[in-house]
Order: sequence, then C-alpha cells, then structure tokens
Amino acid sequence: MWRAILAVLLIPAMLHAQDEALSPKTQKQTAPKPIPRTESYTRYNELRRGTTEDVGVALIATDFLTSPRSQVTGIESVSLTLDPEPGLNISNVTYAKSDLKKKFKSRSDEIPVRYGRWFPVEIKLSADSGAALGPHLMRGKFTYQTITDAGVSGVQQMDVVLPVTVVQHSATVTKTANWPFYHMSVAATIGLVMLCIVLLPLLIVLLPLFIWGGWWD
Repeated sequence: MWRAILAVLLIPAMLHAQDEALSPKTQKQTAPKPIPRTESYTRYNELRRGTTEDVGVALIATDFLTSPRSQVTGIESVSLTLDPEPGLNISNVTYAKSDLKKKFKSRSDEIPVRYGRWFPVEIKLSADSGAALGPHLMRGKFTYQTITDAGVSGVQQMDVVLPVTVVQHSATVTKTANWPFYHMSVAATIGLVMLCIVLLPLLIVLLPLFIWGGWWD
C-alpha cells in the first residue's frame, strides 16, 4: 500500500524534473530597444492661409542624445533640417532640453544628455496667403549621434515627413487629440502668479501658529 502511495507522489515530481532537464534553460527576457523612427504632429487638423500654427516632430532613437541647447564638444547634437516647401515658412524651431547630467565610462566628464526614446522638436509653421490649398509633405532629416558607456556612435540620419493640409483663411480648424507638447498658457501662468500673491500673506500669518502652536502634534 505504502509503495503505491509513494509512487503516486513521486512519479509526477520525477516527470517534471525530466521535463526541466530536457527543456532549454529559460533566458532572462530584456525589453527590446526601440527601432529608430520619427513621429509627426500638428496642433490643428489644418493650416489656414496667412496664419502661423504649431507643428512638431519627435525623434525616437536608442541610447542617449545631446541637445543643441546644451552642446557637448565631440558629439553631434540633434539637428533638424526641412526642405523648402512652396508657400510654407518656418519661423521658429525649439529643441527639447537635456533633462539630466550623466557620467559615461567612455568619458572623463559628466555631460548633459536626454534619453533618446523621446526627443521632441516644436516648429512654428505659417502658410502664405497664396499657398496651394490641399495636402503638403514637408520632408527633411534628423542628424544626431548617440552616446553610451562604450562611446559615441557615428553620425546618424533619420528621414522626416511632416504632412500638412492648407485651407482657406476663413476655414474652421479644430485641435487634434494627439498633440504631445503641453505648455502652460500665458493666462494660466498669470493666474498662478496672482494666486501665489494672494496666498503669501496668509502663509506668513499662519506659519508662526504652525511653528509655536504645535499644530503638527
């Protein structure tokens, strides 16, 4: 009887051990690096003649990048060039900031960088009063170098295609749902400053009560 019980208990364990021995060892899974690409955005669904609107492109790359706003000697910062498109004019290009300083084994200094999985560039784009109506394709290139502990990559380039639709100046345009560049408006900034001005005297009055009144007990 006991032999039968032991067989029932041990046979499944032996079969499991045999499967483990025959199967290849499980390797640790690591998240794949993103495939370098670009993404294009428009603030409004259409661009009216005689107006200036926001458009943008983002470089999705691997490893770390440097920004032209914090250039590093010996590394090609991210730069965007767009080919001329009749009737369309660029008035301003704003690159993303470097958001951290990092020490790499390949360098003796700490440098300002930005992780390459999201490097946005905002553009002010205007359409002439005589710009051709309908779809336009603005083409160009991102040029950059990435940096890792192993060193700096060669100069890389990525094609950019920015689709824009031009409409009459009197046409109604709407905001797009996928605009990823968020900034506090002037009105919101003024409102925040005014709120701080109103709350500051109240804070000055209440602070001694917190300090000497033991309100934190």
